[in-house]
Amino acid sequence: MRHPVQKSCLRNAEQACLYLSDISANREQNIAQGFSLIQLLLAVLVFAGLLLGGMRSMLDLYQQAQSHTYSQELMHIIKSGRLHALRYSAPTTLCHLSDQQQCDHDWHLGVQLFSDANRNKTLDPHEDILYQLMPVSSVAHLTYNRRYIHFAVTGSTLGSNGRFIYCPVYHQERTFDDARLAQVIVVNRQGRARIIADEDGDGMISYDGAPIHCSE
Repeated sequence: MRHPVQKSCLRNAEQACLYLSDISANREQNIAQGFSLIQLLLAVLVFAGLLLGGMRSMLDLYQQAQSHTYSQELMHIIKSGRLHALRYSAPTTLCHLSDQQQCDHDWHLGVQLFSDANRNKTLDPHEDILYQLMPVSSVAHLTYNRRYIHFAVTGSTLGSNGRFIYCPVYHQERTFDDARLAQVIVVNRQGRARIIADEDGDGMISYDGAPIHCSE
């Protein structure tokens, strides 16, 4: 028969073991919960980064498609102007018309092609608009280094080469100086137009050995 003191010691030892076991289990559970929270936060951060990168990529693709579409429409209206002048032996002008129906530099507000028999770069009452392009979107810009393009009856422009630059801008941190998604169209003296390609694959378009800047 065990002594009462021995029974008491055994009982106390069992309780101590159970207490230590509970502490160890709780500690393991807390550690497991801690790792789960850290993993969850990391997963959220990774997902947010992927989502942000995906949105930027989608916006880039959208703006690239918009740039391509507008440049093709601009190419069409330039070719139409040259063809009209040749076919009908009619002087033709391409520009943006102001409220006074005169050519100005605001190409981004819309482009008009009209017959210009007296070559005064003004839409007179007896002259007609042949084609026109709507203004570019509010997150884009269009410039040309001249006020107008005038096609003579020979189809030529009677001047030096001209250059259109179309620049899409949508990120707040971007400015019109970012030409990464720009489209550039050059019109030569013969009235022919061509789109300048990124020949070296660096993401920037160069012309005459110099990179194009949208701020030009």
